[in-house]
Parts: sequence; structure tokens; C-alpha cells
Amino acid sequence: MMNESDRIHKELLARIIEAAKDLYGELAIKIASRIEVLEVSGEGSIVKISVPPENVIRNLLCEYETLGGKASKNLNTAILKAYRKQYPAMHFPED
Repeated sequence: MMNESDRIHKELLARIIEAAKDLYGELAIKIASRIEVLEVSGEGSIVKISVPPENVIRNLLCEYETLGGKASKNLNTAILKAYRKQYPAMHFPED
């Protein structure tokens, strides 16, 4: 059974992938799938995370920002800011 923190991190990962899909289409899913510790379905849903989610989030953000530069950075910053506001007691990767 997944604890609350893991559920929220998984939700955040799904939101990041969803936003990247809006920008890059199927390429966003391919990029997420290349992260070895993250298993993603063909539709972009999170299937499994095999390390602490914060590390996966950090890696995924880096991959998308490498691809899309400032546009990805700004989008990711907005998503993280919303999650920090919604869950102030939780720790999320820095922008």
C-alpha cells in the first residue's frame, strides 16, 4: 500500500508528464520511459517508481528542461510552486 507522501509525489510526476505531453506529445512519454527507475505506461501513467520519488522528479525535470529550455523550466516551476502551496509540509525538488 502506498503512503500519502508517495501518492502525492506520484501525482506530481503524472502532472509533470501530462504538462510535457501538451508541449512535446508522445516524445514526453518516451523521455519519461528512458528513466530506468520510472515505469510509465504508453499513455504516460505512472506504473512504478523504484527509488525515492524526489530523485525521479528531479531527473525528469532535468530531462524536460534539457529538451525545452526556458519554456519547460517555467512550466515545471509553476507546477512545483502549486504543489508546494497545496502541500506545504512536504519536500519537493528545488526549481
